[in-house]
Amino acid sequence: PFFEYDPALQFDYDLDAAKNQPYRGTVHIMQNYLKQYRLPFRGWNDPWLKIDSKPNRFPAIDMAKATLFFRSPRWRDRSRVDWPVVFKRIRGEKYFIGFKHDHEDFQRECGPVTYLHTPDVLDMARLIRDCKAVYTNQSIALVLAQGLNKPYWLEQKPGKTNTLIYKPIEHIL
Repeated sequence: PFFEYDPALQFDYDLDAAKNQPYRGTVHIMQNYLKQYRLPFRGWNDPWLKIDSKPNRFPAIDMAKATLFFRSPRWRDRSRVDWPVVFKRIRGEKYFIGFKHDHEDFQRECGPVTYLHTPDVLDMARLIRDCKAVYTNQSIALVLAQGLNKPYWLEQKPGKTNTLIYKPIEHIL
């Protein structure tokens, strides 16, 4: 039954403890967790996310031709990415996923882009699964693209490499 566990099972971990690992801004976040809890490193940057095969909530959109954008204001300090130039260079259908206020901020800077409301992370994951590519910064969209093995273009925070997986699907803006 839910919430009834054998008291001998340890299932509550202080995940913040991994923040004490050295070189936190350069070593991948997952590698720090693996080090902290003495887990094997093999396959740490392999695709790890499996989701259902249910269609996304936007069947009228040919997502295989769509490029998704998700840019959060977090982790952008000293960024030199010129988002309006990046946005204009992308051909085909473009959509923004994520929070409404992030969409409004992105539009003010880059111009009109259709907003696809994603009420939860599973909904966002289905869109990323089905799209052509993702343009993002260090956000949930990055983690989903990495987990699903989807090509993405990343606004990397200058001086930080702790989200890079060094795979062919990864492109740094």
